[in-house]
Amino acid sequence: MYAHRASSERRQEPRYKSCEGAFAVLQGQAPKLGRLVDLSRRGLAFQYVGGKECLQATNILDIFLVGSAFQLKRVPARTQSDIQLDPSCADAAMRRCSVEFIGLAPDQSAALEELIRHHTCGEL
Repeated sequence: MYAHRASSERRQEPRYKSCEGAFAVLQGQAPKLGRLVDLSRRGLAFQYVGGKECLQATNILDIFLVGSAFQLKRVPARTQSDIQLDPSCADAAMRRCSVEFIGLAPDQSAALEELIRHHTCGEL
């Protein structure tokens, strides 16, 4: 059973559950602010309130923690999925956006590692 689960898993890095107070902001013409759900060394997922529009394929992302000096700014990311969580809701429905990091600078990789080590609530 375990071998089957591992072989069907597409992710190459473990995912970590985000603790309370972690947020992501997807920059752009209409920035999207949302609660960080989970993250890995390759990407993250966050939930935000949005309409039916999909996000751009390539974006710049900021990550911050409420009540902390931690910030990870200007992270290049590629949208992997952007889905409405409850299709029966109207225009202000919750959405879940998953992004893949692309081309992190060394200082961004170090900050991401700090975020995973000190500000997550365990592996999923």
